[in-house]
Amino acid sequence: MHATDDVGQPTPEKEDEQVFLRALQFSCSAVFPMVLKVAIELQLLEIILTAGPEKAMSPEEIAARLPTQNPQAPIWVDRILRLLSTNSIVGCTVESGADGRPSRKYTMTPISKFFTKNHDRSIVNMFLLHHDKVFMDLWHHVKDSVLDGSEPVMAAYGMSSFEYQGTDPRFNKVFNEAMQSHSTITISRLLRTYGGFDDVEVLVDVGGGVGTTLGMITARHPRIKGINFDLSHVISEAQPLPGVEHVSGDMFEAVPRGDAIFLKLILHDWSDENCVKLLKNCWKALPEKGKVIVVECVLPAVPEPTPRAQGIFQLDLCMATYNIGGKENGGGVPRLGKGRWVYRIQSSSFVCRHYEVSPPSPPPLGIDATSKMQANKDVPRLAPKEEQEEEDAAYVRALQFTAGTVLAMVLKVALELELFEVIVTAGPGNAMSPEEIAAQLPTQNPQAPIWVDRVLRLLAANSIVGCTVESGADGRLSRKYSMAPISKFFTKSHDSSFASVVLLGTDKVYMDVWPHVKDSVLHGGNPAMAAYGMTAFEYQGTDPRFNKVFNEAMQSHSTMMVNQLLRTYRGFDGVEVLVDVGGGVGTTLGMITARHPTSRASTSTSHTSSPTQNLCQECSTLTETCSKLFPGEMPYSSSVRVMRLFFSGMQWILHDWSDEHCAKLLKNCWKALPEKGKVIVMECILPVVPEPSIVTQSVYPLDVCMSAYYVGQRENGGGVPGFSKGRRLFRIQCYSCVFRNVRHGIHQGWCAADDQREIEVDALDVRMRGGDHVERGVGPVDEHIDVVEAAVVLQQLLDQDGGVVPVMRVIMMTECEPTSYAAQ
Repeated sequence: MHATDDVGQPTPEKEDEQVFLRALQFSCSAVFPMVLKVAIELQLLEIILTAGPEKAMSPEEIAARLPTQNPQAPIWVDRILRLLSTNSIVGCTVESGADGRPSRKYTMTPISKFFTKNHDRSIVNMFLLHHDKVFMDLWHHVKDSVLDGSEPVMAAYGMSSFEYQGTDPRFNKVFNEAMQSHSTITISRLLRTYGGFDDVEVLVDVGGGVGTTLGMITARHPRIKGINFDLSHVISEAQPLPGVEHVSGDMFEAVPRGDAIFLKLILHDWSDENCVKLLKNCWKALPEKGKVIVVECVLPAVPEPTPRAQGIFQLDLCMATYNIGGKENGGGVPRLGKGRWVYRIQSSSFVCRHYEVSPPSPPPLGIDATSKMQANKDVPRLAPKEEQEEEDAAYVRALQFTAGTVLAMVLKVALELELFEVIVTAGPGNAMSPEEIAAQLPTQNPQAPIWVDRVLRLLAANSIVGCTVESGADGRLSRKYSMAPISKFFTKSHDSSFASVVLLGTDKVYMDVWPHVKDSVLHGGNPAMAAYGMTAFEYQGTDPRFNKVFNEAMQSHSTMMVNQLLRTYRGFDGVEVLVDVGGGVGTTLGMITARHPTSRASTSTSHTSSPTQNLCQECSTLTETCSKLFPGEMPYSSSVRVMRLFFSGMQWILHDWSDEHCAKLLKNCWKALPEKGKVIVMECILPVVPEPSIVTQSVYPLDVCMSAYYVGQRENGGGVPGFSKGRRLFRIQCYSCVFRNVRHGIHQGWCAADDQREIEVDALDVRMRGGDHVERGVGPVDEHIDVVEAAVVLQQLLDQDGGVVPVMRVIMMTECEPTSYAAQ
C-alpha cells in the first residue's frame, strides 16, 4: 500500500484498478490448472510431504528426488511451485543464500494434502480426469455446439464419451480411477449421515464403476447383497469384492432387480429422454416398497460468487460438454406417458447432498399425480465439528480447482460467441434473458438459450457478468444477465480489452503444449518443440489461423499498454529515431509516432521489404529467426538516439530467449546506439515471495508460459550475461511476465538524472518514491510517480579501457512498498 493511500476509502480509480487486475487474472486463468497438473504428475507434493510437517524443501532438494538428470529441473520446480504458492497450494518461505540472492523453500499447506494421491479425500484422480487431453479437446467444439446443436464429444470423436472409453485403454483407466477416488470421498461422508441403507437387503448400484461404492456400503452393512452394474469395459477392470456381484449390461435396456437402486452421478450425464428411460427401468426392477436413492447436487438458482457455487457451475458445464444430452438443471418433470409422472429431478450435477426417492403408486387413468421426491429428513445433517471447519474449508477450496480450466474455456466460448457485445446492446444497467441473447446469435438451434444460460451463470458466479433472477408466469425462476464492472475488459471494442489475449491463451495450439511440460522437466528440451518440432514463433509461420490469433492478441495488448504509457511517460520527448525491436505489426510505433510526429520510427526488420511485418511471419527456421533478431548489426545512423526494447503485453523480447541470446541482442543494441543513446525497457518484476495476491496470481502464470512456449527457459533474476573478459552487459533482474497496473499510471525510474551523467554504482535496484534520492548519484524521478521498482538492474558498463557507456532507462510496472534502497 502506498504511504499516501487512504485506508478504507477506495476511490473509483482504485476500484477500477482492482477490476482491471481481476480481468488480467482471468485472462491467464487457463495456465494455473495446467501447471498444477504438471506438479501432480511429477508428484511434487508427495516429495514435500516426505520432509515432515512444517518442514521446507528447496527446489534443488525436491528435484534431487525426481527421476531426472536434467540440470534445469530445479529451475522448473521453482517456477512451478512458486505459481502454486500464489494460490496457497503450497507454502513458501524465502531465505538469503550465501551469495546474497534470495532462495525459496516450499512447505505443505492445509490444502496440499488433497492433491496427494494417498490422502483419503484426495482429488488428484478427478483433477487428472478433467485435465486429460481427451476431455480438454472437447472445449474447442463448444462454440459450434451452441450454434448448430451438435454435441462436442460427437464432433471430436464421433461417439459418446462412454463409448470412447472402450476404445482407449489409457483413458478408460484414468476415468475409472477418478470415479473410484470420488466414490471414496462421497460415500465416506454419506455413510456418516445417511441411515437409509438399514432396511435394504439387495442394493443395485447402477453405473457403479469398478465397485468402490458398493464395497464401502457392504463393508458398513455386511448383510446387504450388492450388485454392481455397469458397461462391460468398466466391469472388466473391477476386482472381486466381498458381498458384491459384478454384472455388465446396458442400463437403458434393463436394470438388475433389487429392493433399492442406487444412482450416484448418473442422471446428470443424460438427456431428459434418457433419464426417463432409465428411471422407467428402475421402476420395473423394484418391488412395491422399493426405493431409488439418488446422490446428486442442487444448482443454486442465483449464481452467487462463492467457492461452492463456482465449483458446482463448473461441473455443470462439464456435464454439458463431456456427455450427450446436456440439459438445464432444475428443469421440468419428465413423463413416462400420458397421465403418469415419474420422479422429478431436482438437480443434475455434481454431488453435495443425497435424496431418497420413493416410486409413487400408479395414479388412476387420466389423472396426473404429483411427483414425489422426499429428502431423507429423518436423518439429521452432521454438524461440522470445530476441528473439521478448517479442513472442510480447505477441501471446498480444493474442489474449486478440480475442474479449474473450465472457467477459462467457458470464457473463451463466451468471447467466440461475442456474448459480451450482445449484452452491451441492452444498455447500461439493463439485463437480457438467455432467450433474448440467443436470438441475436447466428443460430436456429433451439438449445442455444440453454447453452447461453449455462455459460453465463458460470461467468456470473465469478462476477464476470451480472445476474438477476425473476419468477416467471409458471412459477419457475428465470435469469437475466447484465454487464458487470469487469465485463468491459472482455468486449473487443474496449481500449483495454483482454478478449484477444484470452483467445490466444486458450487456443488449442498453446493448450496442446502443456501435456509435454512434465517430460521437459525430466528430460530437458522445450515443450513447444516436443509438440510441434519447432518453436512457437516458427509454428506461427506454418499456421495462418493461429498467426492471426497471435497478431490480434499482440495488437490488442499493445494498444492497451501504449495508451497508458503515453499518458505518463515523457521519455520520448526529443527522440529523433526510435527503433522498436520485435515491434510486431507496428501498432506500438504507430501510436507513439502519432503522439510524437517529429520522431522517425522503424522496426528491427525495417531493412526488409515489409518494415512492419512481424518477425514470426518472415522466418521459417530458428536460424533465420535468430539471424533477424540477432543480426551482426542493428539499424544505425549517427542520428539514432534510442534503441527501444518494448515489452508490452505479449510483445516481449528478452523473456522469450536464453541468456546467451539476450546477451547477443543487447550487444547489438549497444552497437546501434550513439554515446548518449538509451534503451527503454518495459517489463515487470516477479515478487521474490509468491504471496497469494491478485497481482502475483496474474504475473506468475505468464512466467511459466514463457518456459512452456518458447526456447531458452531461464530463471528470473539470473546472472549477468557477458561479452568478454573485463566487459559486462546488463544484468536482467526479471526475465518474464507482464505487468502490475497500467490503469493507475506507469511508473518510471531513471538510472541517471536528466543530464544523463555517468552512473557511479556497480549495481542498483531502484525503488523510490517521488522526490526521494537513492545513494550514489541517482537523481530524482518525476514528482507524479509514486512508486518505482526497476525491472532491469543496470550494472556499470565498462570496456577494458573504462569508457563512457550509454544510459539505460527503465519503464516498468509492479507492486512494492514505497521504500528507498541504497546500491548494493
